[in-house]
Amino acid sequence: MSKQSFNFYQFFFAKTTFARLALVALVFGGWIAYSSLIKETTPDLEIGVGIVFTEWSGGDPQSIEQEVTNKIEKELKSLKGLKRIQSGSYAGLSLIAVEFRPSVAQADAMTRLRAKVAAAEGELPRNAKKPTVVEASVSDDPIFSIRLYGNVDLPVITSLAEDLRRKLQRIPGVNKVQVSGDRREVVQVRLIGARLASYGISPNVIRETLKQAGIDLPLGDFDGEELGAGMRFLGRFRDIEDIRDIPMATTANGRTILLRELADVQRGPDKETSRTYYAPAGEEFQQAIDITLTKSPGSDAIKTIGQVKKMFEQQQSTAKWPPTLETKIVFDSSQYIIHDLKSVFNNGWQAMLAVFLILMVSLTWREALIAGFAIPITFLGALIIVFLLGYSLNQLVIIGMVLALGLLVDDFILMMEGMHENVYVRGKGFAESAISTIKMYAVPSLTGSLTTILAMA
Repeated sequence: MSKQSFNFYQFFFAKTTFARLALVALVFGGWIAYSSLIKETTPDLEIGVGIVFTEWSGGDPQSIEQEVTNKIEKELKSLKGLKRIQSGSYAGLSLIAVEFRPSVAQADAMTRLRAKVAAAEGELPRNAKKPTVVEASVSDDPIFSIRLYGNVDLPVITSLAEDLRRKLQRIPGVNKVQVSGDRREVVQVRLIGARLASYGISPNVIRETLKQAGIDLPLGDFDGEELGAGMRFLGRFRDIEDIRDIPMATTANGRTILLRELADVQRGPDKETSRTYYAPAGEEFQQAIDITLTKSPGSDAIKTIGQVKKMFEQQQSTAKWPPTLETKIVFDSSQYIIHDLKSVFNNGWQAMLAVFLILMVSLTWREALIAGFAIPITFLGALIIVFLLGYSLNQLVIIGMVLALGLLVDDFILMMEGMHENVYVRGKGFAESAISTIKMYAVPSLTGSLTTILAMA
C-alpha cells in the first residue's frame, strides 16, 4: 500500500516530466480557452418563462379579454409543469406570461407552450393576428445602442434607420433590432362620413376591400412548346393613385364608386409612438433616432458589437449617408466586459507582485518567483475548466475568479513555506521536500479552501 502511495507522489510531484507537460498544457490550453470563450455581461440563464402576444386591430380591452385572452388561457391551463399564468388585455393587444416550474426543461416548456397556443388559434376572432410566442431570456437586455442625429429631416433619418435595421439583422449574433423615435411614412385613408352615408357604404366594406386588394397572387404556370413561365397577379399597391382608384361599390345605374369619392387618400407620417431629442454640448436640441440591439443566446457580445461598429463605419463612407448626419454611441456593453477582464488581469499582477515581495522578504527569491508565476498559470487552468463546462466568460465568472485569488495566495504562501522548511531547515532533497510538503499541507489547505467555498455557495 505504501509503495503504491509513494509511486503516486513520485509521478505527480517529484518527477519534473509531468510538471513540464502540465505547464505547457495549462499555458497553451488556457490561451486557446480564453480565445474561444464567449464573452458577455450576464450568463444565459433558463428562466422558464414564455410570453404570448396576440394583436387584434380595433379591439377594445373588454372584447380582447373575452374573445382572445380568456380563450388562450383556457387552453394553457392544462399545460404540464405549469406554475403560474399572468395576463393583460389592452386596446388592440393581448399579453399572457406563462411561467413553468424549475424542473421543466426550457426547450420542452416552449414546445408545449407553442403547441397549446396553436390549438387555441381556431377559437380566436377571424380578424385577430396569429399569436406570437416569445421565449423570455436575460439575453434580452440591450448590448449596444447608437443615436442618429443631425441637420437632416426626420423622414430621411427614418428611411436610413430602417435600412440599417435590415442590415443589422443579418449580422451573426444579433437577435433583435429596435428603432425608436422614428416616424414612418404611411398612406392615410380618411373616410368622409357624409358620402358614406349618402351611398350607404359601411366602413367595414372599405377595410375589407383594401385588405383583399393589396395582395399579389400566383396564377399558376404556363407551359409552352418553346417557353415556360410562372404567372402572377400583381395586386399589391405600387402607387397612391392605384389606391384612390379602387372600386368600392356600384350605384343603381351601374356607375362604379371609387375610393377617391369616399375618402381623402394622402401620404403622411405614421402615428407617433416615441420621440427622441439629443443636443451635443452647447448646441440646440434636435430630433434623433435610436437603434438598440440585443444579442442571440450563446453569441459573443464583444465580437458582435465589433461587427456592428464595422458595419456603421462602412455605411458612413457610402454616398447614401447624408453628410450632416452624425452618430453617437449611447451604450456599449463591450466596454464594460473589457473593463471587467482588465480588472481581473490587474488584480492578478498585483497579487503576483504582493506574493513575490512577501516571499522575497520572508523566504528566498526562488520561492517568491515560483509562487508569483503560479497565479497566472492557475488562472489559465481555471479558464480551461470554464470552457470545458460550457460556461461563458461573464461577470459572475470574473467575480468568482477575483474572490478565488485570495485563496490562491494563501495556498501558494503555505506551500512555499513548507518547501523552504524542508529544504533549508531539515536538509531534505527537492523530491523528498515536495512529497513531504504535499503530505503535510495538502489536506489542511484543501479543507480551508472548501470551508470558504461552501460558505459562499
